[in-house]
Amino acid sequence: MQEKVLAYLDEHKEEMFGLLSDLLKIDTQNYISYGNEEAGQQFFAEFCQKNGFQTDLYYPDSIPGFTEHEGYLAGRGTDRRPNVTAILPGKTGKQKITLAAHMDTMPVGSETDWSVPALGGVMKDNRIYGRGSSDDKFGIAASIFAAMAIRDSGVILDDDVYITSYCDEEMGGGNGALATCLKYPSDVYINLDGGGMQVLPYGIGGLSGAASLHKEETLSSCSSVFEGLTILVDEFEKFGKKRFKELGKSPIFAGTSIHDDAYRLLGVTCGSGGLDLNSAKISFTYYTLQEQSVIEAEVEELAQRISKKLAKKGLVFDGIQKVSRFFHPIYPDSVSQDAMLFKEKLETSYGKSVAIAGGCLSDLSVLHKYGNGVAFNTGLYKGFDEYGGPHQIDEYVDCDEFLAIAKALALYLLEKTYSKGE
Repeated sequence: MQEKVLAYLDEHKEEMFGLLSDLLKIDTQNYISYGNEEAGQQFFAEFCQKNGFQTDLYYPDSIPGFTEHEGYLAGRGTDRRPNVTAILPGKTGKQKITLAAHMDTMPVGSETDWSVPALGGVMKDNRIYGRGSSDDKFGIAASIFAAMAIRDSGVILDDDVYITSYCDEEMGGGNGALATCLKYPSDVYINLDGGGMQVLPYGIGGLSGAASLHKEETLSSCSSVFEGLTILVDEFEKFGKKRFKELGKSPIFAGTSIHDDAYRLLGVTCGSGGLDLNSAKISFTYYTLQEQSVIEAEVEELAQRISKKLAKKGLVFDGIQKVSRFFHPIYPDSVSQDAMLFKEKLETSYGKSVAIAGGCLSDLSVLHKYGNGVAFNTGLYKGFDEYGGPHQIDEYVDCDEFLAIAKALALYLLEKTYSKGE
């Protein structure tokens, strides 16, 4: 049966590649307080329905009790940004398995910097280019084609499989993933939002934030607040060195790109083109393995120290603001059997050794905390600092890796939940 399912994917790979290309032609950029996912989700829902799947398009905020849930993040517009779940029913449905990937993408940026149209879904040289190709629309296409390969090969699994395309992952969202957990709770979540052809049961914690200051009086030059800005930058750099030291003690994250990027200064502004000359601001991201209450206490001490230093310069510290949700770290005592099984199947389909590793900030944090099941990431995106990587110009997927992921999903489901001859 495995051979039949794998042959199906080989025979239909161009259709799978075409689905990804079509999804990339639809603008689903995330702008924090709103997003363009709806058109993409409607397209995907129609695709699933045409291919015989029971399909549910739903808005996270419409789930009873959703906006009162502790994991809900206000101001994301998820009353207008839907999820889609297609269902592959099993014989008993005793257990539930979710294959998940997010529809939203980072903004395109300057399209003139791209060598191909950012929303073109261009296929060439065994690659598929476009914003969101690797982060994360390939996962939507791989998941539904893995399900189609199993069903169309005449296999009926024991357990129900949910193929979910969720909204609002980028820019520190998470409401789409939370809705996935609450409406379709599962025993296993495979989140196709990882990189490096790895299996990622570990996840770093942290958040993206901002810190600002101002002078009470109106100014004709930002020179007097610039000195305060240097204090802000210096204090956060010290905080960042602590995060680097912290991650250096972890056998999972030490020496990785996540360790190197334990603290990132993302932006510095002082005035704005001749306006707001009495204000300054920085934006940042930090990673941690500490629990939320512990790291927040340290951040509060940082804020108090900055406030005192700025006051001596006649400046007012506006505080530290969260731009994203806090991503809870995931550091299991042992790797789950499901993660190890998927590793085995990915090695089979990919033909190479596959590492167990830790991933960057993602909605695995939400799935792990609120899904009440086993959860891990996998995926194929390149490094964030590599050409063609996620959030970069000319973002792309390698078609061989894309196919290998789809095959691994199908092989995992066959091994996990198919009773031969019954």
